[in-house]
Amino acid sequence: MSVAWASSVAPSANILKVAVLIILPIVPFLFMRYCAGMDTSDLEFKVEEWDEPQNRVRYILAMCTNVLIGQAAFDEAVKQRPNRPITLRIGARVIKSTQSR
Repeated sequence: MSVAWASSVAPSANILKVAVLIILPIVPFLFMRYCAGMDTSDLEFKVEEWDEPQNRVRYILAMCTNVLIGQAAFDEAVKQRPNRPITLRIGARVIKSTQSR
C-alpha cells in the first residue's frame, strides 16, 4: 500500500521540481515584459526619489491614479528611505516633498 501511495505522489513531486527549477526563474522576466508593454499614461501621481547633485529623478518608486494611494506611497517611501529627497508629483506640480526649496 505504501509503495502505491509513494508512486502516486512521485509524479506530482516531479512536476513541482520542474516548476521550481524551470518556471520560477523566468517569472521575473515575464513580469518585466508584461509591465514594459503597459500603458502608464493614466497613472498621473508619481512618487520619486531625486538625485540631489544632478537635480534629476533617480527612481520612480510608485505610480498611481489616486492621490490618497500616492500619499500613502510617499509616506512609506520616506520611512524606508530616510534622508533622501522624495517627492509626490502630478505632472510638474509637487504635492509633497522632503526637500525644502
